[in-house]
Amino acid sequence: KHRACEVKADANPLFDVDQFEQNITFHHRSAPLYFGKGQPLAPLAEGMGLHRARPELRRFLGFAQMVLDPADPAIWAKHFADADIQTHAIVLNTTGDMNVPVSTGSAIGRAAGLLDWKKKIPEWGGRTVLQVVNDTYINEAVDKIPRFVDSKGVGVLFDVENLSASTEGALPLPPLGQKVQFSGAAPRGKDGFEVYRLDPPLRTHAIGPDKIGGISGTFYPFVEPGGKHGFWDSGQHTDFLLKQCRDEATTAGTDPAVCDSKTWFDHGTLIMHAVAKYLASGGKVWSVEACMSQGDCGDVMAPPAPRPD
Repeated sequence: KHRACEVKADANPLFDVDQFEQNITFHHRSAPLYFGKGQPLAPLAEGMGLHRARPELRRFLGFAQMVLDPADPAIWAKHFADADIQTHAIVLNTTGDMNVPVSTGSAIGRAAGLLDWKKKIPEWGGRTVLQVVNDTYINEAVDKIPRFVDSKGVGVLFDVENLSASTEGALPLPPLGQKVQFSGAAPRGKDGFEVYRLDPPLRTHAIGPDKIGGISGTFYPFVEPGGKHGFWDSGQHTDFLLKQCRDEATTAGTDPAVCDSKTWFDHGTLIMHAVAKYLASGGKVWSVEACMSQGDCGDVMAPPAPRPD
């Protein structure tokens, strides 16, 4: 039916893979499928078996997009301020997310008019918000290329939000038209990572008053040097930094107990409190404060009384 690749007659296979080499659990429609080691190889999921770069696949994608369009967030995004919707929105994209691609979130932000492409910011070398997102490779979101590296030469991503307020690695961007690149690794910041950071942070110009009396914008929090879908649980970053401190103290022959008395940055707690405050205000208050990292800001409500048994 279709032209397909053919194996050369004189080709010798390197491996014959006709069974599962380890136990596999595949989560399919909320009912996990189990494949045991040594069982005959079988497809993990059903599919239509359409060849790439073929008219049949292109037709299917066209029809599929027609089905998805009515629910596509980018279709709705441009109507956020319409009289029959009237909603405030902050499009949150964790840096380097490959599960929900950062470029997809940026597309929603552009469709909603929340990624400004006109106002040039002098502190960013004359770049707009959208140009910064492009020039710092946030939309590319691939640490393996690598655009920036740590002290071990491992690729890392760029931190455009600098939630930890680290001065380390917060270097000015070159003038517009010049490539954003830095020599060597950045010093380690308060978040424990050797990454370059934007100063001032992107949110200072990417989030602000919208047309309907609230706050809207785009937000790209940095989670891990290699990128991650979603942010860490509250307290997980503190545990990471505490372990990092103890390990270094042990290696240096000093007392690790000194690490226990320090206050550590925790991006998971900070993001949770910032987003919660925004939602509680009905989209009319947005702030990122140092106290949010510890969850001890003065406006945090007391926990409710325990429920009776």
